[in-house]
Amino acid sequence: MWFQRTHLSDQDWPRVLTVGALALMLMLLASFSAKAQALDGNAVNQLALKGSWAAEDDFGFWNWDEDGTVCLRFLDPNSDCADKGTWTIDGDVMCYELGWWGESYELC
Repeated sequence: MWFQRTHLSDQDWPRVLTVGALALMLMLLASFSAKAQALDGNAVNQLALKGSWAAEDDFGFWNWDEDGTVCLRFLDPNSDCADKGTWTIDGDVMCYELGWWGESYELC
């Protein structure tokens, strides 16, 4: 027979339970450390000003300027602005309004 059936003795159970408990604790710690923390308005503002931001699937690129203006470029981060508008921080939420593309969702 290519396998052998084994049974755990009473002496093996504490070791098995300890290893299982440690594995569970490590998984829980990993999941807690991976959770994102909310940013306050100042942190959102500082983050926005750190260059060009790619939109989902790189369909466009956002540039948030210190003077409160925003530029949306399509497909190429170095192209001319496809749409322009303004942006502000309201509490801890970034709000924007563009000329024809629209405005930020229901949070502002």
